[in-house]
Amino acid sequence: MQPDRETRRARGYFHEEAQKTFYGEPYERVMAWYYRGILYWMNGETDNARACFRSAQFQDADAENDSYKSDYVILDYLEGYTTFTLG
Repeated sequence: MQPDRETRRARGYFHEEAQKTFYGEPYERVMAWYYRGILYWMNGETDNARACFRSAQFQDADAENDSYKSDYVILDYLEGYTTFTLG
């Protein structure tokens, strides 16, 4: 049984997932760096935690909507605190 013309046309709207690379939404990338920083901090690796918090800040500055750019204030505090504790 062959697919009809409408079915073939509908399939044309979709692409294989192997062709798409999805890195996550900007807020998802921010939270990934945030949690990674928290884990480093809990493990006593303050320098790596600070690097993760800074990376999260860069990701937050890349938000698609201008009203949401750099709105995770906790990242600023955590980056400042880890810098302070490193001396």
